[in-house]
Amino acid sequence: MRFLLFVLLCLNLTPPVWAEASRNFDGANDNVSFGNNLDVTTNDVSWCAWVNLTEDAKADTIAGKKNSAGGTDAGYHIRQATGDQLNCRAGDGAQEATIASTDLPDGSWQFVCCTWNATTETVTSYLNVSTTASNTTANVDSLTTTSSFLSGEAGAGTADATGLIAYVGVYLSTV
Repeated sequence: MRFLLFVLLCLNLTPPVWAEASRNFDGANDNVSFGNNLDVTTNDVSWCAWVNLTEDAKADTIAGKKNSAGGTDAGYHIRQATGDQLNCRAGDGAQEATIASTDLPDGSWQFVCCTWNATTETVTSYLNVSTTASNTTANVDSLTTTSSFLSGEAGAGTADATGLIAYVGVYLSTV
């Protein structure tokens, strides 16, 4: 009986779950909107995703709740910036902590993550679980914004991603 179960498992022809959970972005006005939720007031927060981006980026928004690819508007996001650099931003509408760190390789799956520590006002970026950079900027307060949480492009309809994005997560802690 165990042998039969083993054979049936080996013959399973269904695609893996992770492939079905990824979304393919073509770089032209497409996104997944989670609506106006996931507000972070003065808490710690982490936002992460698996990505397989496929171009030299000008600005590919991976996920976040921020209207612009740059600027001090309130919210937080993670993106692939010019030169394919991993970029994390957290702002309150007046001040912003930002990092442009290590290059994201094109055409292969990478785990990217940003954290915001509200106590120390530090944003930190991670690539495949390794810290790539951090930045402390004083006076960044509430990250609350009326922007929708989006994956694939920024809230202003810019910074369109090209490639695959999967398992976007937001956690109210620094993971």
